Amino acid sequence: VLSTVDQVRESMAQFNYERDLNGNEMTPTEFALRILPEPILFKDLDIAIVAVEPRSTTGKPLDQYGWLKLNPQPGKAFIGEYLTIIQHPNGERKQICVRENKLLKYSENGPYIWYQTDTDAGASGSPVFNNSWDVVALHHSSVPRTKRIKGKDVWLTKNDKPWTPEMGDDQVAWIANEGVRISRIVLYLQRTHSQHPLAQSVLTTAESR
Repeated sequence: VLSTVDQVRESMAQFNYERDLNGNEMTPTEFALRILPEPILFKDLDIAIVAVEPRSTTGKPLDQYGWLKLNPQPGKAFIGEYLTIIQHPNGERKQICVRENKLLKYSENGPYIWYQTDTDAGASGSPVFNNSWDVVALHHSSVPRTKRIKGKDVWLTKNDKPWTPEMGDDQVAWIANEGVRISRIVLYLQRTHSQHPLAQSVLTTAESR
């Protein structure tokens, strides 16, 4: 979502974009993002670690909100375990996915897990939780069914026909969703940014678990 420092400079973090227990829309609170310390942007893991201003645009303190500690240990969820995603699909108010959400497998050579969860466009970056509410991954993308045609992996439609962009995403035969494992993100920060103040904040919080 944030791939350059310029995008960070022009973006805001919005809290309370959700409904209360009675279903009423809450009033969002906006916080500017900071470009110092310099953001950590790493495309390979699809992550952006960015500092947030301590007060909102209307003067409310950031520390009234909690945060999610990151457990660096791998294997926080088992195959077949039900996962939960808290997301903002299509830019809508906060929603919780609690159905069709089994962990399917860990990728053998990459930093990903695959799971069945009812997500939609705009859910990238959403936290993926196990039954103990540990964050096991950050939602990354959907995984389409493919077929090897003329030496290339081609996406398939729900009718097992080759898919083309003009058909729209609704016609893609999605088989799973993909998340970036938290253990791999923490390992990356430890190996490459251990002295960076933003990375230290994440790593220290993880260690104080």
